[in-house]
Parts: sequence; C-alpha cells; structure tokens
Amino acid sequence: MPSASSLKINLLLQQGAALNQQQWHGIAAEVALQFGAQTSFLNFHPPFAQSDLLRIRRFKIGGIIGRFGRHDYAGYIPLLKIPAVSLYGGRQFCSIPQVGTDDRAIGAMAADHLVQPGIVSFGYFGLPNDRTSRSRWAGYCGRLRALHFRALRFRPEIERSPSKRYPLSRIIPWESSLYAWLESLPKPTAIFCIDDFRAYWVAGACARMGIRIPDDAAILGVGNNPGYVHAIYPHLSSIEIPFHQEGVIATQVLFQMIRGKPAPDRPILLPPSSVVVRASTDILRVDNPHVARALRFIRETKGIGIFVDDIALRSGACRKVLERLFRQHLQSTVLNELRKVMIDNAKEALRTTDASVEEIAERAGYSSLNHLARDFKSRTGMSPGFYRKSRAEGKR
Repeated sequence: MPSASSLKINLLLQQGAALNQQQWHGIAAEVALQFGAQTSFLNFHPPFAQSDLLRIRRFKIGGIIGRFGRHDYAGYIPLLKIPAVSLYGGRQFCSIPQVGTDDRAIGAMAADHLVQPGIVSFGYFGLPNDRTSRSRWAGYCGRLRALHFRALRFRPEIERSPSKRYPLSRIIPWESSLYAWLESLPKPTAIFCIDDFRAYWVAGACARMGIRIPDDAAILGVGNNPGYVHAIYPHLSSIEIPFHQEGVIATQVLFQMIRGKPAPDRPILLPPSSVVVRASTDILRVDNPHVARALRFIRETKGIGIFVDDIALRSGACRKVLERLFRQHLQSTVLNELRKVMIDNAKEALRTTDASVEEIAERAGYSSLNHLARDFKSRTGMSPGFYRKSRAEGKR
C-alpha cells in the first residue's frame, strides 16, 4: 500500500462546473494541510467507458475521488481495488463511501424559506427517475405537509441518448407542458426547483408568459451557481451547498482508508449552508399598506439605526395600530421582524467577512456585542462565534 506522503489521487470531476471547482478547492486545501506539496494529482474527464477507467491501472494511484452516482460507473471502481470515495452523496453504490449534502434537508430548507405571508400555492420542478430529485421533493413536501400546505409537482419528459459511449439523458423542453403547469398554479405561488439551471429555465418561462417574479411566482433554486442566478432578472435566490466542505471531508475519508482504517458504512451527508436570498423570493405581499410600507422600510434600511417608532412613522400608522396590524397579518411583532433582518445581516457578515464579532454587532445595528450574542443565541441556538466556525469549517 502506498504511503500517504507519496500518493497520486485521480480526481474524476467534471471540469468547468462551479460545484466541482469548489469541491476541488476543498480537496486541494485538505491535501495541502496534511501533506504539503508531496501529493500529486491526475485528472480524468467523464463520461467514461469501462476501458477508460481501467487505464488508471497504468498509474500507481493511491486513491480516487469522483462522482459515482451511476451503477455503471460505480460498478467499475471496485475492479481497480483502489480506495475510492464518491462525492455524489445519497444512496451508497457498490460499497463506495459517499460524501454529499442531505437532499431531504435541502427540500425542507426550501419549504421553510418559501412559506411566506400571501403565498397560496407551492410548486416543485424536479427530474423524472432521479433519486436526488425524489429526495428533495420528499423533504420539500414533507415540511409543507407539517405546515399544513401541499405542493404540485411538474415532471418534464426525458429522452435517452442513442450513444452507448455517452448514455446520458436530456430534458425535452416541452414548453407547452411547462406553460400549462405554471398557468395552473394559483397565484401568488412559490416554486422550488431541483437546481439553479431549472430555476433559470422556469424563470424564463414565467417572463415569456407575463408572470411577474416574485409578485406572482417566487422561484428558488439550489447550488448558488453564478452562471444561472445572475443570468436573469430578477436574480434568483438559491440554496447554497457546502461543496468546499464536501471536498475536505471526502479527502479525510480517503486518507483514512489508505491508512487501512475501515470505510464509513453509511453516507456522510452534510446540511445545506443557507438560502442566499435575492429578488426572486423577496416577497412583500400583505393586504395592508401600512404593514407593507413598514416591511419595505425594514428591508431597505437592513434594520440599521432604526427603531420601532421610526418604522411606525414611515408606515403612516401609530405604533399601537401598527403592532396590532403586524399581529393580524403576520402573526408577528414589529420588533421581531426588525430583529430577523438584523440577525440575517449578522449571519451574512459572519459568513463572508473577517470582521470581529464586535464590529459585526455594530454593523448589524446592535448597541453592544452582548445584545447581539443574546439575540443570536435565542434565534439560532448558537453563539455568533460558533456559527462562524461551523460555516467556515471547510474553508481552512
């Protein structure tokens, strides 16, 4: 068995995809952390035939990290008798350890985000015969049922490639079927899509149909892929996946296997990071104009430097009346909605900056660090420092 300090790792990752670049960064970071520059890499590009994979035997390979979500790919890997880890996640194939993100948790997070005041229906745009799609649908509709809602599912048709070497499937763009489904959803609706590409596709169909985003249809994707989320206006909200951390953990598992330790017998599934909120789900749909003006003022100012009295003044109602209207229309209070926005600001700063927690407290509109810490703990169950550490765990 090769030593860890002289390994060559064959990475079977599709180049050019943002998620694989992030996984690659996680793998490279963990390798550098443990072994410096002593580990070398060889790159292979899918799709593969069996002969392509068996060529790996010509190299002295210590381990393989790839995306083995298909039975034909996964079936070849044990023939190599080389430690391997799959970044596909989900159900385990041919005893290959899996590292990925919990698809049911992604669906549940989508439901939690899309259940907003005024939404009257929920849709799901998935893929047929796809286990990732089924798992995300299960998490989505399960959480909606718990909240006493139901979702309508669109299932596009697919066609199979006639090529035996490239046996891939593609979605047939049955736009008329998509248009009919979108038309059938009571408005305003919220649509969760299996990934950002499908969210982009649905948003384009809505634009052609004259369905306003987010007023008539709020749209949420998965992956936070900049190639899609910024390619259409309004920009698309998306659930961020911890791809970097997946790469780190996959590398740790691989090196454990190379050292002779047993492989995990169950998939290692990480929780999704967060919803990156953009205009496609930024809904301010309430029947009362005073409440709408108050919410808009809170979001425009990000809650910084304002108080409940300022919000009431901007809404055009006195504080007592506005509090009553918030309870009636939102089942919430003005202060609670203000604090939600302030905590969201703090979360974003903790994830994306190196500023001290004291600085972040001030930026988010809190009068002191202790004030932020108490509010953060009560709303998230963790301290600001622990939240930052947990979100940055894979970014060493």
